[in-house]
Amino acid sequence: IMVSGQGEDNARKACQAMIRQFQPRFVLSTGFCGALQRGIKAGDIIISQRIYRESDILEAQANGETALDGVRSWQPPQNVFEMAKRAGTEYKNLQIQQKRFTSNMRSCWEYSTITSRRVISRPADKKNLGKETGAAAVDMESAAVAEIMSVARIPWLAIRSVSDTVDFQLPMDFNRFKNTKGGIDYMPIVLEALKNPKTIPGLVRLGYNSYTASESLRIYLQYFLNALTGGGM
Repeated sequence: IMVSGQGEDNARKACQAMIRQFQPRFVLSTGFCGALQRGIKAGDIIISQRIYRESDILEAQANGETALDGVRSWQPPQNVFEMAKRAGTEYKNLQIQQKRFTSNMRSCWEYSTITSRRVISRPADKKNLGKETGAAAVDMESAAVAEIMSVARIPWLAIRSVSDTVDFQLPMDFNRFKNTKGGIDYMPIVLEALKNPKTIPGLVRLGYNSYTASESLRIYLQYFLNALTGGGM
């Protein structure tokens, strides 16, 4: 297990180190993401058919391209994707039995994921990105992982859990609190909250959503890793 930190640069360094040190036969990238479509809830699992870079999409739009057909993207190997779908069916059945979560598994298989260089805080920005691309979610690392592993011919998959919905306004601009290792410095966030108490309810809600996302991801990964074992990987 390697913790890369936020952003493509950190994810790329982690992938290169992983290949040098471990020569992996399969690479799984996990973490949180933000929803770009209505109907996707905190804790939903996102495993998209394609991963795009936001910067590539913006460049294509600047060149007058209106469709994503010509934009570079990455697809996980079909056999790995099918394992993820089977694990998703078992995961969803568990949810129905236990009534613990209400994740929207449909979002896993029909959409794309966008990788951005920034934390997108405003609902209007998330809605616009979702409308322009049709993507289900946005994260900050998946494109780098997908690109490096595709070039290295190593099977890969990106599994993300939703921590903020498309209508949720992040209480702060978290881009301001990133450190050089790709993590978040929490003390400045605490100080900012003390100076601006109006942000506290949003931070509490984000914390609850993040807990829901982590629990959902933990449970799904148990089923997916079992599927990998059964599939001989």
